[in-house]
Amino acid sequence: MKSFIEQFIDQYPTNTIEEDVVNFYNDAYMLIQEFKSLEVNNKAAKEAFLEFINYVLKHQELLKAHQDFDFNKISTWETFHTNNELASLSPIYTPYSFIEIEETIDQIVDEMKVEKQFRKELKSEVEYLLEEYKFHVDHLEENISYHFIRYEDFEGIELTPTFIESFRIEKRKFIQRTLDRTK
Repeated sequence: MKSFIEQFIDQYPTNTIEEDVVNFYNDAYMLIQEFKSLEVNNKAAKEAFLEFINYVLKHQELLKAHQDFDFNKISTWETFHTNNELASLSPIYTPYSFIEIEETIDQIVDEMKVEKQFRKELKSEVEYLLEEYKFHVDHLEENISYHFIRYEDFEGIELTPTFIESFRIEKRKFIQRTLDRTK
């Protein structure tokens, strides 16, 4: 029984209890049922019970939001076995709806389809922009020579062949990084 109590305490540190008081209470309820079935003169059970009930008492304030039993009334092995109010304890039932969960799952799957379609559209847009971008990177000299395009990035910069080649290498790296990110 002691190992069950140690496992219970390990499973329910205070932050876990704060997040899930109902499961903490229901597991404590099950352990109370187990302790009820043990004999009063069982020393090992008594020791395990005291460790258990002290842990429950430590967190009793959190339990009050879900039930009103005063665990102080069963703080010893003897009072536990003589307390008549224990019969009023019952598990906390939590509602569960398969239909609601199915609807939620269906909604998420539908959103995934929309997101997938939206992602395809965005990827297509990026590919189009990259094609145009690559064209400008590959045809810089022609576009500048024939004054087809005025590149704002180059205002006030002397466009030497070394500069253009360095610029072209930098922009091709950007293209590759973008392609890698959109795979």
